[in-house]
Amino acid sequence: MPREVFRPPLWTSHPFSSGLFVVLVSVFGMLLSFQSAWTDRVSSSSVVLACLDLKGMTEPNETVMTYSYPYVNFLSERNAVNYPPSPEQVPEIISKYSIRYVLLNRLEDGLYLYEYARTYFDENPGFRKIKTYEEWGNPEATVIYEVAI
Repeated sequence: MPREVFRPPLWTSHPFSSGLFVVLVSVFGMLLSFQSAWTDRVSSSSVVLACLDLKGMTEPNETVMTYSYPYVNFLSERNAVNYPPSPEQVPEIISKYSIRYVLLNRLEDGLYLYEYARTYFDENPGFRKIKTYEEWGNPEATVIYEVAI
């Protein structure tokens, strides 16, 4: 009686089942992440500097109002909340979270998350501009305001 030759199941010999496929997908994902980080290395330098300054200006339990809450949260190690969708809600958010500082950053194309932010903090006497950061030729690409209300 002839011996039967062992043949591995079909799914184990498929190219996608090998570790090579997993390695290729992982390397591709890492390259995409690196590309994203490399693209953003300069576009947020003023925000990074502002976050580091906020870390020195605030207590660890304080909350900052900003569009750049992931940066503020990570770099300054402070809590952060986003701007509300309308300027009428700003005083409510400031009161609710006891906010003393607002970080306003313009996007590279000069736009803002909410259009009211373009003038609201400069024109409102309840905010005092305390530090500015230049980027893209704009001397006020990022601004820290102190809340005075």
